[in-house]
Formats: sequence, C-alpha cells, structure tokens
Amino acid sequence: MRKLLFLFLFFVFACEAPTIPSIVKPDNLIPEDKIVQVIVDVYLLEATLNLRSPKPYHQQSRSPINLRKDSLSLSLSEVLINQEPLPYYNIFKRQGVTRKQYESSMRWYCANPKKMSSIYDQLIIEFTKRQTKLRVGK
Repeated sequence: MRKLLFLFLFFVFACEAPTIPSIVKPDNLIPEDKIVQVIVDVYLLEATLNLRSPKPYHQQSRSPINLRKDSLSLSLSEVLINQEPLPYYNIFKRQGVTRKQYESSMRWYCANPKKMSSIYDQLIIEFTKRQTKLRVGK
C-alpha cells in the first residue's frame, strides 16, 4: 500500500506543470509603436557594426575583404580602442528612452509572446517600407 501511495504521489508531482515566473510589467514600459522604432535603430546599428568589424577572409572565396571607410560610421574596433560609449546611447537619447527602460521593456515584451509577435510583425513592415524607399530612391 505504501508503494502505491508513493508511486501515486510521484506521478502527481512529476506531471505537474512547471511554474513560469512572470515578469512584472514595468511602470515605464515603452509603448509598442515606439519600441518598434527603437528596435529598428538598434538592429540597423548592430548590422552596421557587424559589417564594419574587420574580418580577415571572406568565408567562401578566402580573399581579403576591402571595407570602404565611411567617415560617418564607426567600426566596432575604433569604438573599443577609443573607449567611447557604444552608439546605442545616441539611439536611446534620440528616441527619448533610457537603456534601463529599453532593457526592462524588452524583458517584459519577450515574456509575452503575443505582444512580441506583434512587434516583430511591425518590424517586418517597417523594414519593408525602408527597403522600398531605398529601391525607389525617395
């Protein structure tokens, strides 16, 4: 009888759904429409920094890559050597948010998949608009 009770209790606790800690909605949550613009700027900055970081060889052709130096963009190595703050701060300042506010908002949105899915849908639309503008030349 004790074995049956033990097995029953074992299965009850083993099959219990794990509790997922919920993240409390921050008081200074960035609204969806604004965080879309911040994420777009952050993604574009990260893409620029990734393109500008020195890579010794192209993976397919094994030939050196000649990157064009642009006076308006910083390479990641230049930022780190000069110990300047990363350009994220300019994005946050321009958008009127703080880094802490951005990080807490992103944690909350990531913990809410439906909201994050909506944000990514808006990101796709925004990137498509920007790509269309570049192709048309306006």
